[in-house]
Amino acid sequence: MAAIAGFAPEAAGLISTISRRPGCAGARGSAKSRQADFGAKSGQAASAPLAVVPPMTDQSRMRTIYIDCNGAKSPAEFWQRYVDAIAPEDAHFFGRNLDAFWDAVEGGGPGWPGEVKLVFTDSAGLAAFQVGSGLSLLDGLRRIANDATQTEIELA
Repeated sequence: MAAIAGFAPEAAGLISTISRRPGCAGARGSAKSRQADFGAKSGQAASAPLAVVPPMTDQSRMRTIYIDCNGAKSPAEFWQRYVDAIAPEDAHFFGRNLDAFWDAVEGGGPGWPGEVKLVFTDSAGLAAFQVGSGLSLLDGLRRIANDATQTEIELA
């Protein structure tokens, strides 16, 4: 949880919740407006300084989620393994395709894994699944892993 100088502990939970999902509307806004909002909630004057310690991003301490791709018989089975491994609150809204996966890992959309590293193990078999435009599921995941900036993704 983020440490906030001069604010009640409950304000830290609010900051953490707002800032944990990249691209969410709650993460936008100026520090001054957030300061005014949280200053009022903590009983402090809005002019009190706001100091937020960013969430932990040290890769050596980041939680890693492994998704076992070995023996997946279809793209649907692969996506179910992903959902089972990350257990998102909004799993029923996750589209279970590469576009939905991109939205999740890069924009914090349904199926967002959180601030984690994703490792897809035994992923070579995913080359057998064509998912559109002649692209294999493995090639699509490679592109996303290469382009993603918000979630670290490894194909093993």
